[in-house]
Amino acid sequence: LKRDTDKDRSHITSVREIGGNYIPRYLEIRGIPLRLAQFYCKQVRVYNPKKQQNFTMLGFPNNAGGFAMSSPSGIKSTDRAAITTLTPTGQISKSPSSANVTIFEGFFDFLSWRVMQGEDRPGCDTVVLNSTANINQAKEYIAAHQSATCFLDNDEAGRECLRRITQIMDGKEVKDMSPLYNQHNDLNELL
Repeated sequence: LKRDTDKDRSHITSVREIGGNYIPRYLEIRGIPLRLAQFYCKQVRVYNPKKQQNFTMLGFPNNAGGFAMSSPSGIKSTDRAAITTLTPTGQISKSPSSANVTIFEGFFDFLSWRVMQGEDRPGCDTVVLNSTANINQAKEYIAAHQSATCFLDNDEAGRECLRRITQIMDGKEVKDMSPLYNQHNDLNELL
């Protein structure tokens, strides 16, 4: 029997502005102001045909036109695995536009840093890997910069990713910011 895998895959049924109570409560628990999340994220509804259920998730757009997604129930997903590269004004762009690049493992860490800085926009180019597995997608973008500031998780995957970024930068300045939150797994946990 031939199986129609497309019919069996979870898929996005709607994308809209963040609203209701579910996602805003999730953001509040994670320490992210709603107005900040509304600038960068969407509320995404995903249908899982195997479970015959709909899930409401927070979606962070990526360069492939998809989303890195997270939900209050702990579900993490992506419809197209890809990095997100942002300009200093917070817009998605695949073209480097500043001398420095700031690199985050996940979008909650990026949003947390924006909260800690008290500024909605990053002020320099930013890469959100959306998973350390996506580091190869970011190589050329990262290498186009003169320095890199890294906010990676305090685990083996984060340390390996930092080693890869150091290789990519090939002698240019790489700042490891993980000592700022060394008692925590990541920046969002600190927040």
